[in-house]
Amino acid sequence: MTSPNRRWRGRLLLALLFLTWTPLHAQDLELGGNAAFAGKVVVTPPRDVRSPGQGNAAVSEGAVVGVGVEACSWCGNRFALFGEYSHWARLQSSRSATSRLTGMDIAGGGLRTQGPTLLGGIRSFVDVGLGVGRYRGLQSGENKVYGFIAGYGVIIPISDRWYARPQSRLYLMADRICFGCPFFLGDSRGLIFLSAGVGVGIGL
Repeated sequence: MTSPNRRWRGRLLLALLFLTWTPLHAQDLELGGNAAFAGKVVVTPPRDVRSPGQGNAAVSEGAVVGVGVEACSWCGNRFALFGEYSHWARLQSSRSATSRLTGMDIAGGGLRTQGPTLLGGIRSFVDVGLGVGRYRGLQSGENKVYGFIAGYGVIIPISDRWYARPQSRLYLMADRICFGCPFFLGDSRGLIFLSAGVGVGIGL
């Protein structure tokens, strides 16, 4: 029988493929993988696992590392579409018996705005998009979250088709989206973290 974790990851991958699908004749499609690190993740657990008087109970958890895949459509233009999936795990050395975060999976996508091509083919980009995912904790189990993804990076060509992509990402996720409201209030649960990483990809 397929485990819930595997079914969830399968759904995330299908969502990513759907988001980044383009007709076969589309040009400027880029595919890549990446590895990233985040020193701290701020986590708000579900209300039913908080102690009395904790309030929103947002706490900083330890470092996490992640690996992921990314696709970008129409990346030869100033404006493009990106999609991504990443799997994150908390470093074993930073875990405790009461860890509110042991791992997470996030998929998302949105608009990529690219700067002009510089010397050597280097170009910068800014990403803004939406995401959906789940995070796991020893106290709270699995929790669905939704939210926003923002990022900045630089694409550095290393051959005619291959490139390196150092980048940073900000994830702001919660179990409910309230426009104009802070995420970590009341009975909301979620996470926020800033990551830095590097990827390698190929232009098709």
